[in-house]
Amino acid sequence: MDSHLQSAIRRHLDLTCVKLNDTQAELSKTQAELKSSQITIRKLEEKFDTPKFIWKINNFAEKLKQAKSGRKNEIASPPFYTKRYGHKLKVLLYPNGEGIGVNTHLLTSFVATKSEYDAILPWPLVRNVKVTLVDQQDDQAKQENFVTIRTLNFKRPEEEEGVRCGGVFISHRKLQTRRYLVGDAFFLQFEILPA
Repeated sequence: MDSHLQSAIRRHLDLTCVKLNDTQAELSKTQAELKSSQITIRKLEEKFDTPKFIWKINNFAEKLKQAKSGRKNEIASPPFYTKRYGHKLKVLLYPNGEGIGVNTHLLTSFVATKSEYDAILPWPLVRNVKVTLVDQQDDQAKQENFVTIRTLNFKRPEEEEGVRCGGVFISHRKLQTRRYLVGDAFFLQFEILPA
């Protein structure tokens, strides 16, 4: 009886050791997966923090026609942030220009709008923004984007409509060169440059 109990205990201890080893292997695998997930999350957060906004403007001929007739001269982009928890901006597009560029240029104008983070952000917001009219060439090696850099200088917005700051003119003629306007659509990219 004693020898049977001894052999049973040893068998139970061996089974327990096997189970413990399996558990340790599973824990190591889970820790590796967790580390991989954390790296992926960090990369996604960095991507989210990239201060870049791309806006596709469709049906430009109709928008330009409406602007020339005085029906609708202003188109607002969706809002975007300078970074995660950063300043909230939007772009106003005037297809037929405004002021000195009327009938010859389109104008993009920047607006700082109110956001829930304004109280913890530095003001005024003074940053350079790179505005790119994207060349839609199929061969990316042959693309020649049209790039302009503009300095933004915003005070803290107090009103809902926000604070407007200068803009960038792009001639209607320029849109017709290369492959900026394809299928009656073009892309504008706005990149907030580091301070």
